[in-house]
Amino acid sequence: MKPWELEEQWHYVFGRRLRSLASRSRMPLTELSRRSGISYFTLYGYVTMGRRVPAYAVVRLAQALEIPVNELLEGP
Repeated sequence: MKPWELEEQWHYVFGRRLRSLASRSRMPLTELSRRSGISYFTLYGYVTMGRRVPAYAVVRLAQALEIPVNELLEGP
């Protein structure tokens, strides 16, 4: 597997993890968007299309979900 393929795969895994944690918190993406200050369409891109997630977004999402950043980054 090429390095860029690994990175692309990571973004898809992150998106699934984000959706799972939001569901566990019973938080729809619209509410996660409001709490994190990240647009709904950007969040939708993270969870469905494997869009790249900047570091600042990871921190904001963890804060909005009230979880440590490492919990958001760890695999299922």
